[in-house]
Amino acid sequence: AKARLAESEHARDTLERNMRVNEDRLRAARTEIEQRQRKLDEATSLARGRAPRLPRSGNQEDFEEHQKQVHEHETRLRELDRLREENDNLRSITDVREGRLQSELRDLHKKLKETEFRLRTETLEKQDLLQQAERASIGAQARLMRVAERASNGWSGQRRSREERDRDRRRRERELQASLGAAFETYKSDLDECLFNVEQQLAARRPERPEQPLRALEKLLEMSALPNRREPTVSSAEFQETLINFGLKVRHKDMEMLVTHFNTHAQNELSVDEFLDALREIGQRPPRSSASAANFRGLQNVSRRRGGGL
Repeated sequence: AKARLAESEHARDTLERNMRVNEDRLRAARTEIEQRQRKLDEATSLARGRAPRLPRSGNQEDFEEHQKQVHEHETRLRELDRLREENDNLRSITDVREGRLQSELRDLHKKLKETEFRLRTETLEKQDLLQQAERASIGAQARLMRVAERASNGWSGQRRSREERDRDRRRRERELQASLGAAFETYKSDLDECLFNVEQQLAARRPERPEQPLRALEKLLEMSALPNRREPTVSSAEFQETLINFGLKVRHKDMEMLVTHFNTHAQNELSVDEFLDALREIGQRPPRSSASAANFRGLQNVSRRRGGGL
């Protein structure tokens, strides 16, 4: 775009120089025409003032000489009239050519200005896009460096044992059951179906080794884990982004249920271990039959108890 803009500016400069040269030539031609016109007018005036006079004597020879001078004088006047007419025609032709040339030059100059403006705008737009790409590249490099650092370091905190996590899970289930009442079974059934859907997508990737995709997902979640936590936890945004980037197809309401359910400390943070424990457990037993009529009400109750999940 910059190269084309430079070419356009060069073409415009060349055109402007040619316009000035043509204007100088036309001005010189018009000046020459005007000078010739003045000379013709002077010659015509002088020739008319020198018209032959009749001889005073009635001599035949003088009369014939007078006729001869009259004939030459008229011939000279006709020649001057012819030259004046040619000069007028030349002036008219020059005027027409000058007008046409000026019009063509103006049109061409206008087109070049429009092209230059378009190229200048295109250059600015591409420069802006280039700056955006550079900023995006810098941001992507920073994110890659953070991911690489997390990948190299891994989760270095001390994990709770599976028994401790199971005790906490059963305690929360009792609290939910007391809070939801009859809606608990519906809520639990819908949660199991949601987890089963995710687990089946993972298992379908490596049917011969269904645990391998689960370990890969665990590694990605750990790479996004928040620092200074007593167990690996991720924000709800990181959790959703990780599942989507991993290629898992989760409906919006199912994603909302996962985020709300595993937001165990009401801090908009999800426990990685408890989520993976639930996936491994649901993979070992079929989900309960769904009766999701009261699902939304149960989800609202859980979200209210924990201060909101999304």
